[in-house]
Amino acid sequence: MAHYCFFDSISYLNRILSLSGYTLLSASVALLLQLILYYLVAHHVDAADLGYYFLVSTFIFIPAGIMDFGFVSSLIQKKEVTAADYTAVFRLHLQALLIYIPIGLLIVIALAIFYDKTKLITYFLWLIPFLILWSYITVQAGALKKAFNTQRYALIEIGGTVSMFAMTCGLLMVGWGVTALIAGQLAKVVAMGAGYASYQGKQSISSPFSSEMKKHHWDFGKYVIGEKVFGIGLSYVDIFLVHHFLGPHVLGIYELLKRLVMRPVVSAYVAIEQVTFPLLSKAAGLPAKFSEAFDGIMKFNYFFFFILPLIFIAPWILSFFPESYQLETSLFKWLVLLALAIIIHNPVDIVSYSLGRSKDYYNWVWKYGILQIIVMIFAVQLGIITLIQTTIVYNLIAYVISFWVLGMKESGLSLESWVRPVIIYVLIVSAIVWLW
Repeated sequence: MAHYCFFDSISYLNRILSLSGYTLLSASVALLLQLILYYLVAHHVDAADLGYYFLVSTFIFIPAGIMDFGFVSSLIQKKEVTAADYTAVFRLHLQALLIYIPIGLLIVIALAIFYDKTKLITYFLWLIPFLILWSYITVQAGALKKAFNTQRYALIEIGGTVSMFAMTCGLLMVGWGVTALIAGQLAKVVAMGAGYASYQGKQSISSPFSSEMKKHHWDFGKYVIGEKVFGIGLSYVDIFLVHHFLGPHVLGIYELLKRLVMRPVVSAYVAIEQVTFPLLSKAAGLPAKFSEAFDGIMKFNYFFFFILPLIFIAPWILSFFPESYQLETSLFKWLVLLALAIIIHNPVDIVSYSLGRSKDYYNWVWKYGILQIIVMIFAVQLGIITLIQTTIVYNLIAYVISFWVLGMKESGLSLESWVRPVIIYVLIVSAIVWLW
């Protein structure tokens, strides 16, 4: 009965918006500061150097993204969680890093030799502290998400964003180049780590835990980890392909414009996901409530469908950038459409995890991901625009097929509600392309 009291007191859409107010504020702050930051980066960092930084930083941000969702997902999905659970997950993070860091370093060394760029090794070594601090931050953040303490979570996020912005901008202005980006990332995690330490201290990482408890989080999280290794890695494949086939200069321009579009969208979406994942997990096993929660998420996502296309009527955005960026208007527009397609595809993972189907989703990602990489290899050789267009179509097809592959109907979701965002997307994109 307690579940029904919790859910019936307010509509899901209103509850999502009320709980995510602070996280949306954090995303808005990040949006404003990142727009300013990308402007400065474009004017103070050579596009080729930027391309090499984006290449090597993927070996830091992929495992960081995995820690955001991996074993932490087990904490959020579990009904009853104790301080010992958080400690067990933190230890799993540290053990994973002990394995990953030497492997990541060897891969970067191989790339440095292949491209004759020893700076790649330097960038990776400087960013290792980011990963270590992130293993602590994600566990502490998981505790706040589980408790729906979005206010504290957002304030710490804002503190990290502001610290990164101040450090990066200051060093860019004095000519530090790419090193300023690395220092900014380190400033971010130091500020966030200090914020969590002052609030929760060691309560989430120092409690005694049993081997059975650790095994529980491993059994659930290993499939999430496997999926994220491939899923997040898949989202970075374009970086390697563009760099290899089109060169570091093209990569620098492409990736900066992609981040200019994607980061605000992803930040806003993740702000909502911090709330929607716990809500879906609470509704698991209650088909009517689960369907209502999903519909609430979709209604919020439609907000992006009508806001993002407005960027098309604001070509002045690129006018603030150097000439090499101003010539890429078409690239910029297609990246906006790609962002919309990714918004449609994104809920598949949290829906699967909230239903306890981490293994099923893991198997699904491997199947469609391998085929996507093959398609991307052929598409990138036809040009950067073709790569984006192909990625858009593939994301939409994979999203629709996942309804049957992952058995979404059994959870209470209808095919109509699942496919509706794709239909709306196709109509909007058709209108936009026709206006071009």
